[in-house]
Amino acid sequence: MVIILYALWSFLYLAFTINVFRPYSVPTQARATFLSFLFSWLFGDLAFHWILLDIIIVCAFWQFVGLSGHWEELLTALHFGCWFALTIRIFFLFELRELSQRQLESALGEDFEKRILPELIVNPKSESKIDWKLYWNPMRLLQDPKIKWIQDIVFYEEPGIRLKLDIFCSKDRKSHQPVLLQIHGGGWTIGTKNQGIPLMVRMAKQGWACVAITYRLSPKAIFPDHIIDCKRAIHWIQKNAEEYGFDSECVFVTGGSAGGHLAALTALTGNYKPFQPNFEEVDTSIQGCVAFYGVYNWLAPFSFKFLYPLMADLLKMVTRTTPEKNPTTFESASPFHHITKEAPPFLVIQGESDALIPMHEAEEFYQKLKDISQNDVGFLKLPLLEHAFDNLPTVPTQMILPTIEKFLLLTYSDFLRTKK
Repeated sequence: MVIILYALWSFLYLAFTINVFRPYSVPTQARATFLSFLFSWLFGDLAFHWILLDIIIVCAFWQFVGLSGHWEELLTALHFGCWFALTIRIFFLFELRELSQRQLESALGEDFEKRILPELIVNPKSESKIDWKLYWNPMRLLQDPKIKWIQDIVFYEEPGIRLKLDIFCSKDRKSHQPVLLQIHGGGWTIGTKNQGIPLMVRMAKQGWACVAITYRLSPKAIFPDHIIDCKRAIHWIQKNAEEYGFDSECVFVTGGSAGGHLAALTALTGNYKPFQPNFEEVDTSIQGCVAFYGVYNWLAPFSFKFLYPLMADLLKMVTRTTPEKNPTTFESASPFHHITKEAPPFLVIQGESDALIPMHEAEEFYQKLKDISQNDVGFLKLPLLEHAFDNLPTVPTQMILPTIEKFLLLTYSDFLRTKK
């Protein structure tokens, strides 16, 4: 009986390992695709945790049964092979810092770092080596003595609606801090403001104020409720700039997945009145955007070329309509259809192993931005990375954060030059 359990666990562990490298993604099979993403993300990003757990299980088996036959030896060898593959993957991920740096240099020029104002680099040692204590215990992010975390501020309220935000900032904050607005993901239906914390903590150490918001969720909320709430957060930032030390003229936006869509849409629809009911006069322009693995063209999942039934069904639920009945709704919801030459600077980020969002989403969006926008546009195309990879301080997250930080500091520097 024990050998049967050991065999079942061994083959399950092998399946998890293979799924890290080749996630199962079939647009017509929602549950299987989602489970593939979930295990690929958790198993890949926390590989050393899983290796340690498996070592304990294998050692317990050795202690209980011992290596008394060829099957036991074969199954144990299988575990060694999985450990080796996962470890090699981690070492490949150490190359992401240089790879992301080269990709940004290719987009912005090899000397782009010279454009960053030296006085904006508050924490010059931010490119330190991997913080392994942080990797093993992500809660250390929230225990950083340099960071102040202000929680659950209500930024908008009316009967039936109560929206909250958190602020991450330096404990010795100053006035006129640039603001990074973080919009969480979750398919427009779930999610909390406790996403994207590694980037927010990093930028807070550089003297930024990072604001993580909630917004109304479907199916109760119907688009454009979601983007309206994002615009309301910008309105709140402007009204409370003096109290919290914000520079209300310098707001950047970021988010992943559904949050990446809303971040891109927020950045490309500054002062767009249909998304600002009853506060049309508020300036909601954005100075820059970092969009992680977003859905940028809501019409694409319905097209023959990129047919994606799972995403199409989700978008029909979020909008409570279809492109056939109301094409303008899907166009207005698509960042892809709001790109103009005045688009703010953009950094588009996509993992090549993403099981939920196809790579073409990011590639087509980036290409159109690059062709039309007069401002900086960068694209980080990252191998071996799954959806939601940036939500924990894992190896890939720690590897690419310096590049994202440089993009934000560069864009902030260019903004300050225009004010002189």
